[in-house]
Amino acid sequence: MPPRILGLTVFGEPFDLRSWSGSTKSFFSCIQDKGNLVEAHSVDLNRTQKLLSAARHPALSRRRLYLNVMKSKLSFEFRSDNARRVVGHTTQNYNVILQLGALFLPPVPKDVLHCSYHDGNTAVSRRSEFSYVRASPQVLAESWRNEQEFYRRVNMIFTMSEWLRRSMIEDFGVVPENVIAVGAGPNLKYAQQIIDSPAPKHHANKTILFVGVDFEGKGGPTILEAFRRVRREIPDAKLRIVGCNLTLDEPGVEVIGILDKSDPNQEDRLRQIYDEASLFALPTRFDCFGIAFVEAMYHRLPCIGSNICAIPEIIRDGETGFTLPPQDASQWADKIILLLRDERLAQKMGDRGFEYATNRYRWDLVVDRMVKSMAGRFA
Repeated sequence: MPPRILGLTVFGEPFDLRSWSGSTKSFFSCIQDKGNLVEAHSVDLNRTQKLLSAARHPALSRRRLYLNVMKSKLSFEFRSDNARRVVGHTTQNYNVILQLGALFLPPVPKDVLHCSYHDGNTAVSRRSEFSYVRASPQVLAESWRNEQEFYRRVNMIFTMSEWLRRSMIEDFGVVPENVIAVGAGPNLKYAQQIIDSPAPKHHANKTILFVGVDFEGKGGPTILEAFRRVRREIPDAKLRIVGCNLTLDEPGVEVIGILDKSDPNQEDRLRQIYDEASLFALPTRFDCFGIAFVEAMYHRLPCIGSNICAIPEIIRDGETGFTLPPQDASQWADKIILLLRDERLAQKMGDRGFEYATNRYRWDLVVDRMVKSMAGRFA
């Protein structure tokens, strides 16, 4: 029996390119293209629900307030109510509910398979090394209980990484056969064009590319300190920062800001920036998966990333780039200098990264793995 999927998300509207860094649209569009999607809906908080949740768990830090609203028990209950209304009004015939994340629990009709897809969970965000991204202690405790209940009730769990799959098993006691690592893909409209018509890549521009919305969380201070050391060795080296709005007056640094992939002109500009870069570097302090690295590898860039979370699954250390401690600017500077000086090594790593990413990290492969696993439950 082929899976007929009702999709539910809280990460923006399902087909909005700005939702979940574009992953929501990429994911649901692929399911739709394969003929398995019945409907897809957002069950996220409305304005009133957000205000009520924020009032329940106020915080001085904007980041903490955001996390409190996202992870609190009250928000979980609001979203679950929203999901109940969506499921109740759905008239199409479906046999699978597939939701993104564990931030709500929908009603599941009899004989319907309940599945979920994740890039992270509360267990990993509670770890001491990632404390800067935490919600308040009360909300973290609520989120922990919500997720424990969720993982007891859901039928199948899909994760972006093997790292997260292990956490589901070890931290939440999920039966191993019920959690499957399926990967993720790039959120580039021209990704298939890159695969079908690969072009040679040149690495002579001595340009480092950093892409991230959260400058602090993505390791911006580390990359700046490393770049100052690089410039002492390679005076014409350049650093381009994309995705965040900040004011910097640093020699060789260009802040490009946010580029909207839903705007064709801005997407073309982003592609040009990738094409002009020599390498990609992102010393992120917490990144459960790291689609930015996948997208860089699609552009044949050798990648330098943090040696945490699932990033070592994406970057094969010494083959497609390097993985380093996220706050050791000296090591980052050394590897950047190595790649900027050795264009043949940069090209070799970039080519290997392209082959690895395009053969492993594609949304069509993600959906194929899910659909095959779901169909096995109906056999």
